[in-house]
Amino acid sequence: MKYERRTLRSVSSVSFLVLALLPWSCQKRPPTVPIPPPTDYFELAEEYFETGDYASAVDAYNAYLGDNPSASNHDKALFRLAMSHAFPGSPVRDLLQAMELFGRLASAFPQSPFTPQAEFLLRLQAEADQLRSDLTARDERIRALTQELERLKQIDMRRLPARSPD
Repeated sequence: MKYERRTLRSVSSVSFLVLALLPWSCQKRPPTVPIPPPTDYFELAEEYFETGDYASAVDAYNAYLGDNPSASNHDKALFRLAMSHAFPGSPVRDLLQAMELFGRLASAFPQSPFTPQAEFLLRLQAEADQLRSDLTARDERIRALTQELERLKQIDMRRLPARSPD
């Protein structure tokens, strides 16, 4: 008898649960439609850039520039793409690529508000490259002068007579 009550209770609990859930299970659900990829890559790239996700920003800016070769934000996209490659902490850091993009921006969009900044960064990079070259030349000159000094010291040491203690 005890067994029958327990079974009766569990059957009635399950029956009640089925009855309670029956209205939801009978409702028609809208078909699941896959979400299309975003078509506004510029806005997506801007969000990535602002949050510091430069690798994703580069992908989105490249997609935007590829899909919209004559869009109104082309100059800003080029500038931000170049900056994404120029930032020291960026996982996609590539100074040569950044300088090429800055040059492309300056030549293609001379009236852009981003052009003065791009030209400034190009000049800074050129100056840094020149300073590195000057530093290398200076180091080579110091090395050559040090070797010459050592050679002259050796010659002087051979010329000096040995002094006798008095």
